[in-house]
Amino acid sequence: MRSMLGRTGAREAPTPLVDAVISRAQGNPFQASELLDVAVKRGALSRREGRWELEEGEDWEQALDAVVHARLAGLAPEARDLVQTLALLARSAPAPPTARLGLWRHVDELVESGFLERLRGDEVAFAHDRLREAISQSIPEQEVSARHARIVRALQEEREAFAGELAHHRMRA
Repeated sequence: MRSMLGRTGAREAPTPLVDAVISRAQGNPFQASELLDVAVKRGALSRREGRWELEEGEDWEQALDAVVHARLAGLAPEARDLVQTLALLARSAPAPPTARLGLWRHVDELVESGFLERLRGDEVAFAHDRLREAISQSIPEQEVSARHARIVRALQEEREAFAGELAHHRMRA
C-alpha cells in the first residue's frame, strides 16, 4: 500500500496521512485513492514549496463517508435505492433474492461506478466492507425498517434462503 501511495505522488506525504490512509483503506487501493482525493479537495492535504502538508484535525471517517455520499448522489435514483438496500445484506448477495428486490438492471451501473463487483455466476459483492457500511449508514432511519421488510419478502420467496439471514431482517423490519 505504501508503494502504491508513492506512485500517486504521496511519497513525501506526511506519515500521519499515509498511516491514516492505509488504516482506513484496509488494503483497498480504490479506497486509498478516494481518501487522497478527498484530502486534496478539502484542502486537508496540499503542496507547499514542493512538499505535501497535512492540516491537523481531519476526520478521515467523515471524509470517506462524504466521498461515498457524493458518489451515491450521482447515481440514478433506482440504482441508489438498490445499492442502499443491498448494503443491508451480507457483503455479497446471490442474484435471485437480489433480483426480487427489484431494479436488478442497475447492477451494471453499480459495478461500473465501483460500488459492487461481480463474483461467480450472478453473485455480486460490495467492493469494500467500509463502502457497504457507509452506504448502509446513509439510509434515512425511517426507511431502514421498510427496506428490511423488502429483504424478508425477497428471502421468503427464495428457496435457498438461510433461516438466520431471514430472522436477522425480520427482527429489523
